[in-house]
Amino acid sequence: MIETVAAKAFEKSQIAQLSLKGNLNLKHLDPDAFVGIESLRQLDLSRTSITNMPTRGLEDLEHLILQDTHLLKVFPAAFHFKALQVANLTYPYHCCAFSHPAAHRPEEYATYLENVTLQPGVLEAVCGDLAKPRAPVSCSPEPDAFSPCEDLMGNWLLRLSVWAVSVAALLGNGTVLLVLLSPRRRLSVPRFLMCHLAAADLAMGVYLLMLAVMDAVSVGSYFNYAIDWQNGEVLWILSKRWTTAGDPRLTVPEMSKFYFSLGLPITSESGWAESTPPSGPPQKTCNRNGSWAAGIDGGEGRRLH
Repeated sequence: MIETVAAKAFEKSQIAQLSLKGNLNLKHLDPDAFVGIESLRQLDLSRTSITNMPTRGLEDLEHLILQDTHLLKVFPAAFHFKALQVANLTYPYHCCAFSHPAAHRPEEYATYLENVTLQPGVLEAVCGDLAKPRAPVSCSPEPDAFSPCEDLMGNWLLRLSVWAVSVAALLGNGTVLLVLLSPRRRLSVPRFLMCHLAAADLAMGVYLLMLAVMDAVSVGSYFNYAIDWQNGEVLWILSKRWTTAGDPRLTVPEMSKFYFSLGLPITSESGWAESTPPSGPPQKTCNRNGSWAAGIDGGEGRRLH
């Protein structure tokens, strides 16, 4: 199996379609791996373990396939693919590089604009910036409401609402837990249920606060952070799982469900036990005065002689 592709590995080769699909051991591509290759129109690197995607030598590439390539988290600047028409990628966030090139790689994009020469029919003004006119790239999977390019929260009303709800949930439910778990108060059945409800809401408040913080950090360019945030170590508490008391393995939203589902049956059972009198035959007990008392209601008994 191929593990690496060296520099100029295909130099002076005329290959229209190159497929390295299915090489799971392929992890590294030299930045000059495709330099010197001629007539390359389609490149398939699906189902590999590459972590970088070189662009040198791919100026004439028309079709790029990078499906099921989950370790490739950073996509190169889209303006390096000058002739690209179709891109089949793994993450929808990578498609944002074609629609938001300035937000994707701001410094590289600024350098790119400085180095190009204004020529009639070659450059055009787009929103005040100079860019080479090109046909839009057909990229899949497309970003959507659950995988946005610019903002995690769609608008400022939603953004402010999430902040308000998360802060209120943390302060309110934290206060409830402190009061109910105070050593001065007896933990009755209703208080036990309220503690579990407060813990469930507190966990959801933590979850919303994480979303709000991530949105504040990535306003306008969420797609640059999304893959690391969801699949990496940035906020592993949301994407990975840790063990709480052995099993089950819980994430923050699941913790909320766990506290709620655990509190209801325990509270119901405890309330039923307190409200139901003990059953069974009356028990006889001996009083201090030497008489027998039958049952728990002080039934009459006979005196010992």
